[in-house]
Amino acid sequence: MNINELSDNELNIFQQVISLCGTMEEKSKQLKDSGTFDKYREIHNQYLRLINTTEDKEEFNEALKRLIFLNWYHMMEPSCFTGLWELDGDTIHESYLHLNDYLKTNKADGELKWMVSYYSHNDWTILLYSEKEMPELTAFVKSVDRTKSHLPDKDVLAKTMIDRGQMGKYFASM
Repeated sequence: MNINELSDNELNIFQQVISLCGTMEEKSKQLKDSGTFDKYREIHNQYLRLINTTEDKEEFNEALKRLIFLNWYHMMEPSCFTGLWELDGDTIHESYLHLNDYLKTNKADGELKWMVSYYSHNDWTILLYSEKEMPELTAFVKSVDRTKSHLPDKDVLAKTMIDRGQMGKYFASM
């Protein structure tokens, strides 16, 4: 699956999630019973497959950004609002290994850096995976100034987050 297909699949799930009615528990049950959680877990895994198979640097970079976002988002928001539940721990771990390598080799672009800085306001979501074996990522997360938002201007976000899956929806709404 390519990056655009994954984005479309994410947005289809997002539409299902926001259309649900009921309590948080009822919504979660509906998402579980409909297989939505499983579908999103597969999309998460597909982003990693794309990272591991693509030879296109831009596609790798974009897939990594979306994967890291999903890692963070599934820990920050209730599953009934995101469609994300019990993501594969090995996929999360491997994605952070890729991010650590990106930081180590100074390949992370400015956008990826502000994103990881933003996620680092809740450092436990990354440090849980990075502290024991990913020194560059751990150092980056611990060095973030948590008194700053790290987000670009709202106009920049609105223009740059179109058709970028749930990550795009999230940041465009900021």
